[in-house]
Amino acid sequence: MVTKPAAKIQLFFGMYKSTRKKAQIVRDFVAKYYEEGRQDRCKLWVYRNKVRPLLGIGERTFFRYLDDLHDQEPEDNKQLKIDFDACETSLKKQDGSC
Repeated sequence: MVTKPAAKIQLFFGMYKSTRKKAQIVRDFVAKYYEEGRQDRCKLWVYRNKVRPLLGIGERTFFRYLDDLHDQEPEDNKQLKIDFDACETSLKKQDGSC
């Protein structure tokens, strides 16, 4: 059995690009077809009638793709961050720049 070295696997915050694309497709289908309060247009209906025939993913994967935690960009620790709220507060207290 041949395994790929860990350095060669291109993971981005826990998901491959193709997986993130499928997750976006799933969220688009849910946004288009899901109607809150209607039991005949629930998320499970969207999965069974729209997503499963197109993507062929499992029910658990469908609900995992609806989770937004994996699509967030990781923070770049080297990037300078400016706290604009603190800047506005200091400007209100004094008429200087932050």
